[in-house]
Amino acid sequence: MKKISLLLASVISMGAMAQLKFTEGKFNHILEQARKENKPAFISAYTSWCAYCKKMEKDIYPNTEVGDFYNSNFISAKYDMEKGEGVEIAKKYGIKVFPYYMFLNGDGEVIYTGTGYYNKNDFIDFGKKAIDPKNQIAVLKKKFEEGVDDLAFLKNLLTVFSYSEPDFAQKVMERYFNRLKGSELSREDLGLLVSNIPNVESPLFKIFQERKAEITQKISEKQYENLMMSFYKKGIIRKAYDKENKTLNEVLLLNEAKKVMSENEANKFLQNTKMRIAFSKKEYQEYAKLAQNYYGDAKDFNDTNELNQVAWRFYEHISDKKALQQAVIWAEKSVALKESYANTDTLAHLYYKLGDKKNTQKWATRSVELGKAAGEDVKDTEKLLK
Repeated sequence: MKKISLLLASVISMGAMAQLKFTEGKFNHILEQARKENKPAFISAYTSWCAYCKKMEKDIYPNTEVGDFYNSNFISAKYDMEKGEGVEIAKKYGIKVFPYYMFLNGDGEVIYTGTGYYNKNDFIDFGKKAIDPKNQIAVLKKKFEEGVDDLAFLKNLLTVFSYSEPDFAQKVMERYFNRLKGSELSREDLGLLVSNIPNVESPLFKIFQERKAEITQKISEKQYENLMMSFYKKGIIRKAYDKENKTLNEVLLLNEAKKVMSENEANKFLQNTKMRIAFSKKEYQEYAKLAQNYYGDAKDFNDTNELNQVAWRFYEHISDKKALQQAVIWAEKSVALKESYANTDTLAHLYYKLGDKKNTQKWATRSVELGKAAGEDVKDTEKLLK
């Protein structure tokens, strides 16, 4: 019996070790260990609200093949980018999207990066790229500077640099679309173009204008015009917002906005911009006041994700009962537009915070049903049912 117990303990121990092992400790200690063992450090950057971060935790990190590969080749660690040491790591490496992954040498220099959700095989391939010298950042940049313009190579550069070095990624995009002159844009190419136009001064915006006839064969005229407006808005904010001092020139923003939209639309744009700035500065009471005024009863808003996002932010940061009741209206409108695990979960949490047990149970139950059907991690929602 003792032998069987030992055998079982051994099997359990081996199973626990097979998953991706994250080392706990200070960031500089992780780098020190990477130097000692002559391995790159793999850093997983996450936040508490990031759905794909949770999905990676649930589906990918526990996988045996993933664990075998990453444990053999890297010193791995993970940090919440909004807490503790993670805040400084995010600032140092310019991390703004999640999940975000970095491979670093022992001196903290970036070797390779990536973002988003990966399935098992892609995540292992991602790690293999990181340890292949020809894929490492210094090598890739050198090849670009030498004039390599192969489309597959340029696409790979965009994967690596889009978030870590957006200015360099812009140069890559320009070369990519110059290579496509005279060729038809695929839907993937259009997605790349649209997601990488920073403002109306960018050469990529000119391409978007010049190829309107072709683009509107793939998307509607209205979608095209909405995208155009979003690019104009980016440019206006860039002119009117002083990043260093975190101040907004409201007069300049309004004057620039009136050149491309009605006075009423310009005023709404100003309200929305002020609201987002207040949230980014963690001025939550000011954010709440602006949001309540901006969204009202939500009758003029039809974006289910936008309404869900603002309602969830109120759950996380606002305690005033009247404000939370208004957030319930937004969450209910979001659910009415398109019911999902995310917005029913938001509604359940808002009712929980308001002390409404009946509606908490109702919406948490529905959220868990939807979440399980969609393969989501519903543990946090299930806590509301206990």
